[in-house]
Amino acid sequence: MRVPRLASGTGLYIAEIAGATALIAGRVAGLYVAAVAMLILLVWIISGAWLLIVGVSSDASEREETRVRAP
Repeated sequence: MRVPRLASGTGLYIAEIAGATALIAGRVAGLYVAAVAMLILLVWIISGAWLLIVGVSSDASEREETRVRAP
């Protein structure tokens, strides 16, 4: 995992915690902060899964091409 991806995911979790804390303190804006952070985190997780699938399939196809070309 790259550092920017790790930092952005951690930042989203912190935003969720901050939003929940603000909501518990009685500020309605905390609900919006937590909800937006959760939606962005969902997209972030799905894109991470997609990157894993694409990376694994491209590695497998490269190995297959190398094996076919070998004498």
